Amino acid sequence: MKIDENRMELINILLYVISKLGTADYHKIFKILYFAEQEHIRRFGQKLLNDDYVAMKYGPVPSNAYDILKSVSNGDLNNYFCLAGEHSFKAVSEPNLDYLSESEVSCINNSIESFGSLTFSERTDKSHDDAYNAVKLNHKMDIFEIGRVGGASEDTLHYLQENLETKRMFK
Repeated sequence: MKIDENRMELINILLYVISKLGTADYHKIFKILYFAEQEHIRRFGQKLLNDDYVAMKYGPVPSNAYDILKSVSNGDLNNYFCLAGEHSFKAVSEPNLDYLSESEVSCINNSIESFGSLTFSERTDKSHDDAYNAVKLNHKMDIFEIGRVGGASEDTLHYLQENLETKRMFK
């Protein structure tokens, strides 16, 4: 199966998070990524994931990352991940760190350190923030609200907007 660059980047970010956690379920993985996303926007004015977050029942979920992990139960991507329970995963291979920047690794590590030991309920409560509550259930969340809730300044959010517009122009 041919995997495009965006998908390969997401696979390697997921591999990094899962390998750091050992074994992790959807919820823990996605909340670690969400909190890392907030920090990455606040500190660097750029998105961590090339993905959209959707407000689901138990908090924000990165849509494409969710699709990648769902496909593991079908036997896809078994050279990267394996199931470690009904909703949990283990990394089968090491992440290719060429796909992750130092800033991404730093924010993911900070998120794991800060939120990795929280319970399901604590992660859910913390992720049900103003960005999550600003949209209807199962709708796409606004990346600028995610950044704002994460503490990004208006200047940083303006910088993020310029970056996103520039990327759209070159697609």
